[in-house]
Amino acid sequence: MSVSQRLKLPLPDRCLLYQALLWVSDSVRPIRDTHFLSLPVPATLGPTDENKRELLLALMSGHLKADGIFWGDERHQNHEFEDQTVDLSPSFWELGDVDWQESSLQSPDRSGAAGAFNLITVRTSELMEVFPDPSEPTKGITDAARNTSEQTIAPAPTTRKRGRPPTYDWSAFFVEIIVRADLDGLPDSQAELERSMADWCQQTWDVSPGDSTIREKISPIYNHLRKARK
Repeated sequence: MSVSQRLKLPLPDRCLLYQALLWVSDSVRPIRDTHFLSLPVPATLGPTDENKRELLLALMSGHLKADGIFWGDERHQNHEFEDQTVDLSPSFWELGDVDWQESSLQSPDRSGAAGAFNLITVRTSELMEVFPDPSEPTKGITDAARNTSEQTIAPAPTTRKRGRPPTYDWSAFFVEIIVRADLDGLPDSQAELERSMADWCQQTWDVSPGDSTIREKISPIYNHLRKARK
């Protein structure tokens, strides 16, 4: 949790470009520009080139809008825009023209004018929308969608003990019956074999599938035509 979160500082309406980059790279929540500029740069892992590309792509595509103060040099001062906040067109953005830590952008040299856009800011709400808070993975999900998601991942009700496989090893079940029939012979009563095999299931699998399931598995043996003729 960042200092601004612990102090419960409100998010500013706008934040500097470098604060936006720190949010993308290290989830450092933006604070008011006057506070940010008067404090040391926060110790972070450091923005990577990939972080810069992600933020730049948002700016170049127009998904994230920015404005800044234009200031020309002595030869090409534009008095109409000088020292005024102007909107930055998405076409202005070039990776090599950005000074991230200074939150500035070299102006496009289309008319021979030199200068830069300084103190560039973006709207914090747009920044959070394009780059959601990683500590809030369900942010933006409606209650209905969240409930659906929870129902989807919730384990189905079961009487089996936790960790048991969802199916029974019926091959082993019938092998046990065959071995018993070979060595000891089967009981005359189907019900007696059902009770015996239910005990075997409990001892072998630590759980019994249920009387009706065991009866369904065993009944074909006692209903077989050859056995019925005896």
